[in-house]
Amino acid sequence: MSDESDEGDDELCLEENQEVDESDEDGPMLEDNTDARVRVGEDTGVVSTWDDDDDDLLLEDNTDTPDVSLGGLGGAGSTRPDQEVTLEPPQEENGGIEPAPTQIDSWQTVQLALGDAPSSSALGLWRARRSLAATIAHALSELPPGQRLEDAVGGRGRDGRWLLWIVGAREALEGELSRQGLLVEVLDRLYPRREGWELALIGPEMLTWEFPSRDGKGLVRAHTNTLHAFCREQPDEAPNAAVLFNSGVGTLLYPLVDQWLPSLAQLLKLDIPLLSTCFNLRELEGERVILDQVFEARALTNVRSNPFASPTPVGALEAGRMTETAAAQLIDQLLEENEQAVAAHRAKEEDQSDGGDQIARAKREAAAPHSVSNLWYKWRRGSMLPIAEREIELIKQATDMVRTCAKIFALKEMETWLEYLQGSSAEQVACYAMLVADATAESSIALIASSKGAVKVLQQTHQRWQLQAAPLNVRDAI
Repeated sequence: MSDESDEGDDELCLEENQEVDESDEDGPMLEDNTDARVRVGEDTGVVSTWDDDDDDLLLEDNTDTPDVSLGGLGGAGSTRPDQEVTLEPPQEENGGIEPAPTQIDSWQTVQLALGDAPSSSALGLWRARRSLAATIAHALSELPPGQRLEDAVGGRGRDGRWLLWIVGAREALEGELSRQGLLVEVLDRLYPRREGWELALIGPEMLTWEFPSRDGKGLVRAHTNTLHAFCREQPDEAPNAAVLFNSGVGTLLYPLVDQWLPSLAQLLKLDIPLLSTCFNLRELEGERVILDQVFEARALTNVRSNPFASPTPVGALEAGRMTETAAAQLIDQLLEENEQAVAAHRAKEEDQSDGGDQIARAKREAAAPHSVSNLWYKWRRGSMLPIAEREIELIKQATDMVRTCAKIFALKEMETWLEYLQGSSAEQVACYAMLVADATAESSIALIASSKGAVKVLQQTHQRWQLQAAPLNVRDAI
């Protein structure tokens, strides 16, 4: 799961049938002849969505962008931090057969559903700890008719519970929130099911465990495995829906995406609602290339902005790692930095004359460099291709495409990659070492890397971190 925001210019479209310049100063474009259009209302707020008929990014009329400010992460209608809220029990419909979920579309509705009013000093932390559950509940309510849980025959989990897979889960994030009662319990309050929820946290960074929710209604179980390996071990299990939080697939970075491709194929073969979230518009474009172009996934919704986007640093969310005060301060600091980055982007763009062109302003606004998690989301289900028959072929096609992108990125980003190799994060160093090693298998790129001092940096990296496989393709090519 990717936790780093990749800022850059993103492909947006302008007027119907109007061509745009596809040159991208911050990175290579991934396809040619992409039309782009945008609809902008007279009001000031805009939100980006993906038009699935044309695969174009649109800006919907008269809707609010997600408010990721220090004072109001969650958009219009949020309560004041000190405002009292009252809890009303969820109503039942259909003769009491199934609770009717409340529309979860702002932090005010979350506070109402939970009957909780956090203090102003810990508001950001309170929201960060509940952002994953709120994101799921909100996205579930956005599924189209015929695809909603209410339209399903019943839950596929144990004892009839509604089964949700969280794929690519991490022990330090989803696992920790589960242990604190901040995942399945919160989800059940925000999107109640009579039989309760069962969450399966699946990922190589998870441990293996299982326990009931604190009220005994729900269940959380964790599995140490990739999704495709888990499915081989549990071939008869299929969830009601699956979620990929910030998978990083859209980065198109080969070492990361390569591990995801068999799992993506498996999820599409299961033909279940699949929710994916990501950091920014550039990752959305990468996801579109992999899921929609290569695997030809069927879209259930347009791309939508998430009113519950939030920083989710594991250090602040993990119990005992920090004091509550320090954790709250870290979240507030990240929110403030996000505000400053977005404000700086807007100020810079305001200096550019657009002649009052609303479309140009909307394009720049949507490309603001937010750094919160799960800012954008989209639902898909299955594929228009016979995945089971063409799985190997499609994975190879996606792999070749990502390898090509890696070489293009290497030509542009080699100096940045080498800087990251001198960083302090073992996970980051290993990732960029793999990127350099793979890209420099091409002799021409290896020579370019060598000219930038790659040999010395790689040798120092190998000595410092004792990497299992030293990425010395650069040296070998000289």
